[in-house]
Amino acid sequence: MPKSRDSDNSAESTADIIGHLSEAISRVDTSRSIAQEENTVRPVRSRALRLLDHRARSEQELRDRLLDAEFPQASVDTVIADLVESGLIDDRRFAEEWVRQRRTRRGKSRRVLREELRRKGVSSADCDHALAEVSDDDEQELARRVAEDRAQRIRTAPADRKEKYAHLRRIAAALARRGFPAGMSQRIAHDVVEERITELSSDPDGE
Repeated sequence: MPKSRDSDNSAESTADIIGHLSEAISRVDTSRSIAQEENTVRPVRSRALRLLDHRARSEQELRDRLLDAEFPQASVDTVIADLVESGLIDDRRFAEEWVRQRRTRRGKSRRVLREELRRKGVSSADCDHALAEVSDDDEQELARRVAEDRAQRIRTAPADRKEKYAHLRRIAAALARRGFPAGMSQRIAHDVVEERITELSSDPDGE
């Protein structure tokens, strides 16, 4: 016996209802999943922003801090990716600022700065870019400035060669700790000690 039109309409209506319900359930599940993910990611993002507010950090440095705080790997990856995309993490810019500040405030050489950046996970390419502006002349000028500052601590002319050598050795060691080459450190240390002795000899009061 053929089905009636009403029967066909009823079957179609039931199928439509089931389809709409399935879509609604899917949307609810998706919304719930997004909400759960956001609840997991939110504290990670909050901690990351506080760390960045304190000072700039490399991508690897920030990742390590978040993982050390025992946040889930997936949540950390999500937050790091968002911060990189937004430009709040930028290893090239971080490296440029690190080089500028550490040279100005700490008198660090190119070699030491590269080592510091590599320990923070900055790529060789970004290190090269940040250090490209530092010439050999810049390096020698910085080494001399550091040495001259140390030489000013010599208050009286050395009484003998032994005392003079002790001053020279201390200044050369200070330069070496900052990563300057041994030959450059010795030469500059010798020059500034001689200049300081001449200065003290012409002005015994050191003024």
